[in-house]
Amino acid sequence: MAPGGNLLFVVLAAALARATPPQVAYAENGVLHIATAAGIVVRAIKTSVPICDFAVARDFSKVVFVPCNTNRYGGELHILDLKTGEVERLTHGPYWTTDVTEATDNDELLREVYANPEFSPDGSRIVFAVRDIPADGGDTDAIEASGPLATMDLDTRRVQILKSTLDVSVHEPAFANHPKWSLDGRQILVSFESGYAVVPSDGTTLRELDPTDLPDDSNWSTAFGWVTDRCILTALGRDGNVGLVGIQLLTSRHPEPASKWLGFALENQQDIESVQVSGNFALVCSEKQCQVFDLRSRHSLGRFPGGARFAQTTQCPLIQCR
Repeated sequence: MAPGGNLLFVVLAAALARATPPQVAYAENGVLHIATAAGIVVRAIKTSVPICDFAVARDFSKVVFVPCNTNRYGGELHILDLKTGEVERLTHGPYWTTDVTEATDNDELLREVYANPEFSPDGSRIVFAVRDIPADGGDTDAIEASGPLATMDLDTRRVQILKSTLDVSVHEPAFANHPKWSLDGRQILVSFESGYAVVPSDGTTLRELDPTDLPDDSNWSTAFGWVTDRCILTALGRDGNVGLVGIQLLTSRHPEPASKWLGFALENQQDIESVQVSGNFALVCSEKQCQVFDLRSRHSLGRFPGGARFAQTTQCPLIQCR
């Protein structure tokens, strides 16, 4: 690069960030990337602790993440200050397993791990999944690793287990994952290995929302996220493969097909793993690739690695929840 080229790149990146605010974040090879909807990276963040499962605060001041090379069900949460670059371990459990030295029926010692962090809209708290795995690093399955959700106040570091997520349907801990705060911060949407529900932010109650009667071609359901504070984005499918993406009011257990707004973005997509909406954009992801679409122009804007997510989530004005 020519002399002064690095400075020119920084100036251009700063101007670009002002002109087109960053929309998408993704982790690749332990490095966190923050990019525009068109896929232009405005910041790449590499720390001494490689970043995998992550959440970005809406004001881009902090990142909470699980390091790479941890158990597939989670690890210790860390927090990164994006202004100073400092990384600090955030979790010091156990919070749910009262005695990690307590043996199971198989005389197996357990330890807690944490996953799927998500910032509250005001950035003051996070919600995350709590799970149990063998302390010796042995393998386990989703049912054995099942655990509740918890929130943490980032100022006091006080952790609260959301009690309503301890007993779900079968009266035992469910494999809760990918919790999502509502846009007003009053509710949390949670998906299980199959099914989904809404809990208030204090975790006092739980209201299951998954359809009471699944269609004949579906044996599984999940929730992707919020469209507005009144409705959510859901999916039905078979054997983990998404067949129908729907829009569902919180007052209903019958999602309506989202094809009116998202059909063009879902066409020719293989093995959909998640769909997110924010503002006028939709982010459709398979295991290996994510793609951003402009819901107004119906154009594809940018492509990203699998696991990408919107850095900020705002109400989608183009999708009407009736």
